Amino acid sequence: MGAALIIMILVGAGESADVSTRAVRSALEAAARRPVTVSVRETTKVPDEAEAAWLAADAKVDVVVEVGWVAPAHDHAVVHLHGRDGRMLRASELDFSVSEPRIERGRAIGFAVATMLADEPVAAGIVASTAAAESPAPAADPPPAPHSSSAAPPVGTTTTAAPVAPVDHVARGPSRAEAHPTVAIEAAGTASADARGAATGLGPVLRLQWNVSRDVGLRVGGLARWFTGGTTSATELGAATGVLWTFASGALFAASLRAEVGLVHDALTEQVAATNPKGMALPRRLVDRASWAPTLLAGIEGAFRPARATALFVALNAEASTRTVVGQLGAQTSAIWGSLEGGVRISF
Repeated sequence: MGAALIIMILVGAGESADVSTRAVRSALEAAARRPVTVSVRETTKVPDEAEAAWLAADAKVDVVVEVGWVAPAHDHAVVHLHGRDGRMLRASELDFSVSEPRIERGRAIGFAVATMLADEPVAAGIVASTAAAESPAPAADPPPAPHSSSAAPPVGTTTTAAPVAPVDHVARGPSRAEAHPTVAIEAAGTASADARGAATGLGPVLRLQWNVSRDVGLRVGGLARWFTGGTTSATELGAATGVLWTFASGALFAASLRAEVGLVHDALTEQVAATNPKGMALPRRLVDRASWAPTLLAGIEGAFRPARATALFVALNAEASTRTVVGQLGAQTSAIWGSLEGGVRISF
């Protein structure tokens, strides 16, 4: 029997339950002489090749079929066929009469998709043309017209590898240049400690990320942390810029490396013990001071992506800094700090 061909049909928002969409699916399954698995997903924009490749990888499908209607009357359909790599394989247009039942329009589209698939290596030996599925005629023959006098059958469609005008049942999809970069906002919490264990701290982190490609993001962010150590406490504000490089990515999980350079400002409050000239201990007094320190951070991150635009991540970082949290009466903090960070990243 051979392995099943996995197909995902993209339709406009709110059209997955339409009778024409169900007819597309059933006609495509009926035209297969070997197993096929067909799913339907709604989309709000026409995907370019990069977007189609992401969709295919995310859903683990062999073929992405985009079905759209040029006019609200649903009398002109545009069909795009994308391979697993997102490359446009085929494009077809079908005209219908406004009196044509929607179920017949969907059947015609399903048979047209089957015909296009029959000529593609990705579907070799799995999907037959409509003629092969319904009669002994050669598989290369075009499918018969739907049982209607007004529908334009697939045999009269134009099939070509060139892209056609975008449909307007969804917003115009971004071009390859527009699809990237995308923007992400990241909110996280961090727990930090110096290598000697002389000081620990907690605080929030907020970043803005610009994805120059699917694997590389440029970041800028700010943080606030509260440190304690020995007789000193500190409130820290900082800013940093850096890069996030994703070196391994799957449908749900990703692993990345991160590097940042920044500057932090510490406002320290220290309890200082002193004695009077006779050697008697005086009450501790508070001494306030401030300092600036450069920072260099490197880390590794693991992310879980329950949805395309959302990622939950945990990162382990090493940070080099000249900050001093423990004051003159305590040991100096190490120049090396470690931090554990967890949060959410939302892309749009």
